[in-house]
Amino acid sequence: MIGVMPESRAPAAGLTSFPPVPDDVRLIDLAWNDLAEVPAWVTRLASLEELRLDGNRLRGWTGSPTSA
Repeated sequence: MIGVMPESRAPAAGLTSFPPVPDDVRLIDLAWNDLAEVPAWVTRLASLEELRLDGNRLRGWTGSPTSA
């Protein structure tokens, strides 16, 4: 469908861990939660165009973001 953008949004939802998202997601908005780490599998989401994580307490990646 033209113009449909798969999104996963949960801003300010009190999340403490990264939720599962569809493989074809283009936008992930998890701003203003309580996330400390981003899972390495996020780097393998081929359709991802925008990742919003501002306002979290990020320390790093879970696992290696460069592992295949």
